[in-house]
Amino acid sequence: MAKGSLRVEGFEQLVQKLERMGQAGNKIANTALKESAKIVVDEQKKDAPRHSGSPSRGKKQHGYEGLQVGKIRTAKASKNKYVQIGIDGKGYDYWDIVAGVYFQHYGYHNHWNGRYYAGSLWMDKSFNKVKDKAAKVMIDHLKKELDF
Repeated sequence: MAKGSLRVEGFEQLVQKLERMGQAGNKIANTALKESAKIVVDEQKKDAPRHSGSPSRGKKQHGYEGLQVGKIRTAKASKNKYVQIGIDGKGYDYWDIVAGVYFQHYGYHNHWNGRYYAGSLWMDKSFNKVKDKAAKVMIDHLKKELDF
């Protein structure tokens, strides 16, 4: 399983029913995926590193304000649907807002002094805090929509 992914066991019947429904089932699945992703992004916004005061270097937002639910995509090999959460790029202006929280997560090499600063992996920790809640929201939404 990929790092930062969520696998929910025991709902194969729900998936089969969605597949039989075709496009209507797709819409229900996409809504459930977006709702559960919103739970994770809301937690990431709370947990993101931040500094006090106004945004630095002339930015209009703090980095955590740029975290969002991305587009729903389908993996080519497995045909599984997924949604990117957190940092989902939209050009240079967007990157300028979220670069700080990205580097706080992954770490960075300062080319001026030659030192490497390790990241805190805060996005992974934030995801792990709410993944069970997000899975429950997804399953509850599917059950409600499918009268299961």
